[in-house]
Amino acid sequence: MPPTKQSLLFGRRRIKRLMRHPSMLYRVFSRPNLYFKMPKVASKTIAAALSADTLALSHRYSPATVRRLLQLNPRSFKFTFVRHPFTRFCSAYRWAIREDLRLHRHSLDFQLKQVVLDQGDVNDFCSNLAGLLADSKQRMLHFHPQSAFIFSGEQGLMDFVGKYEFLEQGCAQLRDFHAYDLNVVFGQNEKNREKTGIEDPMASLAMLGVNASSMDTLRSIYAQDFCLFDYDPHA
Repeated sequence: MPPTKQSLLFGRRRIKRLMRHPSMLYRVFSRPNLYFKMPKVASKTIAAALSADTLALSHRYSPATVRRLLQLNPRSFKFTFVRHPFTRFCSAYRWAIREDLRLHRHSLDFQLKQVVLDQGDVNDFCSNLAGLLADSKQRMLHFHPQSAFIFSGEQGLMDFVGKYEFLEQGCAQLRDFHAYDLNVVFGQNEKNREKTGIEDPMASLAMLGVNASSMDTLRSIYAQDFCLFDYDPHA
């Protein structure tokens, strides 16, 4: 079926949006390795351990833009890490409402905090989250499903996806099967002072005050993540 006028126009708009970031486009094509900084998955710590020939693709772009950037250079080796959707949600929520915000450094975080707090408590936020994610005007990047960034339909866009909970094993698999050395050391930034053990997903939600109804809502929002990355939605 030939492309319609509307689809061609949409394609041109996407290209024009990508062209706003010429330096990023250059690095996408010139670097042999690409790491996507998945939001709230120790991305700053992992990025600090990357080799010099690796592009760290920021998560400040929308999921749709990230997907387009990931598909530009089929020759590069692409990898990322994911996390249990519940512990990731808890991390994102705590980060969004934190007190130590500095306007000159965290202007977008100020906007996100206001949006989150405007919803009410954490259960009100869960109830409204699907609508907030669908609203392109809201920069809810830390709360988007991880699969929204690295899957295009059923097609995975990564050559390797490791798990935060098994970070050491992921680094070993990168070394042994992909000849990529990644030695992650925690404590290098304000977000990840240390990794002391695996957070319990249900306990993490309970500590935030997330009730059973909101848990079901989160299971629905992150259903693809649970399925594609083999996480248990009930544990």
